[in-house]
Amino acid sequence: MKIIYNLSVLLILLFSYNIVCAQHVREPRVYIEDYKGTEAGALKKIDSVEALIVTAESQGISTEQEKMTISLAKTFLLYANWDEENTPVYTEMFDGLHEFFQTTPENLAQHLATYERSEVITMLTESITTLEALLSGEISRQPSPIIDWRKISYDTNRLVYNEKPVFLADYIWQPKKAGVISLQDYFGAYDGFYFDPTAVVSEQGAIADQLKKYLKQKPSGNFGTTFIGHKNIPSWLESKFPKVDIGKALYTGYDISNPASREIIQKLFSGIVPLIKGKNYTKQGYMLTNEPHWNLTGNWEIVQFSDYAKDSLRVWLKKKHRNIEAFNTLWGKDYSSFDEIDIESFPMEDGERGKPIGYDIIKFNQDRVTNWFTFLDSEVKKYDSEAMTHIKLIPMHWSQNGRGNGLDFEALTRLTSNIGNDAGAKKSFRWGGPYDWTKRYAYFWRDMAMTYDFFRSVSPKKVNYNSEGHFLKSTAFTDLFLEPSYVRSIYWLAVLQGMNSVQSWFWPRENNGSLQNKGEDIAASLINQPRVVNEISKTFMDLNTHSEDIDALQHLEQPIRLFYSETSAINKLQYMDGIFKSYEELYFEGLSIGFATKDILEKNDNRTWEVVLIKNTEYVTTKELNALQSYLDNGGTIIMDTLSLKKNEYDVLHRQNLVQGKGSLRVMDTPENMNRTAMHKISSQNKLPPLTLNEHNTGNKKRCVWRSYKDEDERYVINVLNIGNKTSQVTVGIRGVSNDVKCVNLLNGEKMNPTFSINPEEVLLLEITQNTN
Repeated sequence: MKIIYNLSVLLILLFSYNIVCAQHVREPRVYIEDYKGTEAGALKKIDSVEALIVTAESQGISTEQEKMTISLAKTFLLYANWDEENTPVYTEMFDGLHEFFQTTPENLAQHLATYERSEVITMLTESITTLEALLSGEISRQPSPIIDWRKISYDTNRLVYNEKPVFLADYIWQPKKAGVISLQDYFGAYDGFYFDPTAVVSEQGAIADQLKKYLKQKPSGNFGTTFIGHKNIPSWLESKFPKVDIGKALYTGYDISNPASREIIQKLFSGIVPLIKGKNYTKQGYMLTNEPHWNLTGNWEIVQFSDYAKDSLRVWLKKKHRNIEAFNTLWGKDYSSFDEIDIESFPMEDGERGKPIGYDIIKFNQDRVTNWFTFLDSEVKKYDSEAMTHIKLIPMHWSQNGRGNGLDFEALTRLTSNIGNDAGAKKSFRWGGPYDWTKRYAYFWRDMAMTYDFFRSVSPKKVNYNSEGHFLKSTAFTDLFLEPSYVRSIYWLAVLQGMNSVQSWFWPRENNGSLQNKGEDIAASLINQPRVVNEISKTFMDLNTHSEDIDALQHLEQPIRLFYSETSAINKLQYMDGIFKSYEELYFEGLSIGFATKDILEKNDNRTWEVVLIKNTEYVTTKELNALQSYLDNGGTIIMDTLSLKKNEYDVLHRQNLVQGKGSLRVMDTPENMNRTAMHKISSQNKLPPLTLNEHNTGNKKRCVWRSYKDEDERYVINVLNIGNKTSQVTVGIRGVSNDVKCVNLLNGEKMNPTFSINPEEVLLLEITQNTN
């Protein structure tokens, strides 16, 4: 029986609250517990779980999940004690967040430890319920693999352990221990190393002696990543090049167009990389830069072009336009030569988007950044030929409408050895709104999902490494009271979309439970939410238990491709909103959605595609148009609207139009007709999913993301995940088979009817067989 305790008026104020943010309102929540959030109550629960573990193991039942929960419970009891003794620290950190939680910072701080202990008790109670159900035979589960992080390797686009795919979860700044408890047994065991230009202590390129000594003694360690920082630069470099910081960006403390930047990197890499190559702690890859962006538009972190950048721009413009008279006509200028061109200060106005000057400057900024990363990548591989590289790209810089950040996502994804990013999601927003997504969805998934499909379309044979997962907290998203259902749903969806490994933001505790630093970013983070961490670990244990099924679902073919043009993205202020609308329309059809670009059409294998959809893409270069024509000439199928492919990058009408060639070209008037024709095309080629899923919802708005496959043994598996904000009624079946089917939930062994309800944020992994009775 569940008991609701009336603790105090203040505690009710804390735990019975509405989050009102961006018009995304949740129902008041009352906290349910057994022992009023006391340590004594938690310890009794631990004793009960441990006793059940002994019984379960005597019957051959795997109990790794419950052992993990006990380890986490003891960790958070340590943390709760420190938090209780340091309420003034939290009072200060909660200031600025308290309005979001509709209470006072003092109240939040005063009851934080009680909340943490309550969460510990709740997750232990859930473990007891699960163990009792396992012992009674009500449910069953397969054992969770124990991963040796020293022995993880690559198999093309997979991380592998014991010849099976594995999915890795860890945390930024996570200590190795909490008191005497090892955190690396269950909560990730990445190794790593950080270095930056300050390691170069002289103009001659000498590396600091202490650092060299440290690296020579540092063990190979576990599978890990090497973080290359660029924010700090040595004093000798500033003395030699006094203007080296003119044109710097947020995480790059020098101008990438200045020759000094290459000089310092060459010295840094030649001194450091030979000392660390081949070590386990480099195998997840060298992170070339943290969250890069060189903003020319917007209202934050604007970068100015240095004289070196302006000189490079003049060369770039001369190479592109050749003729100064033609250039002047485009830009509306009257220069006598390209050498005279001068660029005013940034930020650029949005009104420049769609004009020749706006296109050229944005494209030049992208090209110079791509050249910089090409240099970084080649310099690493000069000294470590087997190096895996990646860049921590921020997905919203592609999935949202801005294009002044200097990032050509396709070029950078194609360049590096791994797909690097810091994707996240948002359950709510601390400001702004109202947001349309709240009307239909449980959380904001656009940036992660669409970008991950784009990444895979560009580089299908690469591992996706999220080196700073912001699924739980970011600047705009903070929620102390996250539900485990959201945690499971968003991490599972990210893996389904292609993520192989993640380091979540973040775990800033010392071994004794104290905080590594203090600030608003830490307050209400996962270090105050034991059930959140517990659910991440349980989710990845389940993913790894069924890793071969998940791997198969992760790498399904992408038979429908949405055409993406960087040209239109630069020129049209709302282009990505249109791309997302097209993506969203197909997202719930059981298909893995792909993208096509000029380079994807020309460089990637397109034999598994059936159709390219082109919507709302008015601006394309001649080269993009030629790539589409070549695709048609080789037998491809294109379905497009009447708006697209009309103009070049400078708003000039194209003299040529696509012609059918050996392929099939359909120009249609509505998105609905385009989608219907595309689905008919893949159906005619037997590319529809092997299973079916029908949603029975009012308003005909689908909410369930699903993927299915059939293995070589004629075994059917379907993953169903409700990202909507309402329960859905669904029916699953085998395509082309009229008989009823039988369903088994692979996560708990329960038999299910083929028609069932699935709650918001619920995740199901089902095995489907034909009912032959």
